[in-house]
Amino acid sequence: MRSDVAGLEEIRLENVEKGLSSDYLIRLIRTIKNKQIINYLSSSNILPKYGFPVDVVEFKIMYPSDEAKHLQLDRDLAIAISEYAPGSQIVAAGNVWESRYIKKVPKHEWRMYDYIICENCHRYNRVLSELKEDLTECESCHQILSGRRRRFIIPEFGFLSENKKPPRSVREKRPKKTYSSRAYYSGESVPEKKLALPLDGGGIRYWRNLLQWPPWYYK
Repeated sequence: MRSDVAGLEEIRLENVEKGLSSDYLIRLIRTIKNKQIINYLSSSNILPKYGFPVDVVEFKIMYPSDEAKHLQLDRDLAIAISEYAPGSQIVAAGNVWESRYIKKVPKHEWRMYDYIICENCHRYNRVLSELKEDLTECESCHQILSGRRRRFIIPEFGFLSENKKPPRSVREKRPKKTYSSRAYYSGESVPEKKLALPLDGGGIRYWRNLLQWPPWYYK
């Protein structure tokens, strides 16, 4: 996080010297700094994600009705990307609501990344788009990245419906669903390490914590 902020700040200062606008960089820096640390630790697999309600986003109904007023449609971001993506339909309070927009927040900016999938080992390699770093070599197999460079945003502020009455009730037709997520390996690329542990209670406890196996394994 510090590295991203330092890199963005350097680009912002360069833009100021050139007389270029850097308001979007200020918004992006604010977004990164305001991210809750527990969310960052969980998404980086330092803390177990299943133990904390992190990366939760909302699908907000914009139509002013009594039914919509009391709805709380929150989802984990990984699930919301599919269930709440623009064009998806959600059943709630007896109606079918359609997602239409990705929400923006004043004084903040979406985090945007460039990425390439390695054609050799299929590792997912990414960099923050505004830093304009090269994506030339795979971090795992060190092959030249010859795949297509793509871009995505993290919709961490949630999703919105249109400000109009829902088109139909839930009884008429099954709502549309989208499946717009894919999974790729993006772990740290480090050489294999051997770890010697004493065969006593302390060593076994340490080994258990190191692996972070699920609790049911020990029952």
